[in-house]
Amino acid sequence: EYPDIVVGCTGGGSNFAGIALPFLGKSFRDNSDIELRAIEPSACPSLTKGKYAYDFGDTGKMTPLTKMHTLGSEFVPPGFHAGGLRYHGMAPIISHLTNLGHISPEAYVGGPIGVIKNGDKITIDAETNSISINISDEELQKRLDNFKPNKELPKKGVLSKYSKSVQSASLGAITD
Repeated sequence: EYPDIVVGCTGGGSNFAGIALPFLGKSFRDNSDIELRAIEPSACPSLTKGKYAYDFGDTGKMTPLTKMHTLGSEFVPPGFHAGGLRYHGMAPIISHLTNLGHISPEAYVGGPIGVIKNGDKITIDAETNSISINISDEELQKRLDNFKPNKELPKKGVLSKYSKSVQSASLGAITD
């Protein structure tokens, strides 16, 4: 059986590409539908809040310009951002496929994914299409009650305007 949806985390995009692109390639060849969800942290939302533009791949502005979703080469994620790759942009192929509407990016603040701790056990059940964290309901509620969202989204400027118009690519996102 083949999946209807592929969900993966994105930082710079390479892990997500490795998981999602084989499924996308097969869907192109078979003319079948598949939904790709790229999940990124709200602390570094290059796909959901960045602009699709040419930018440097490094903060020193030494690399060639590359078209990608970017928060700007001078962007530095906040200290609490726990991503393995503290990067301002998204891989060009992931950016391009998002721009074409083949990938639906999402960024989360809070929810169960926001309160997972190192060492927590996660269950992925393909038969029920569910992902769950293996902690008690009481512990989950305690963590959710104590959760404090990271920085607020911009209230003015270009990113604020963009955040008001963007939606999931699976619903027909405005990306240019």
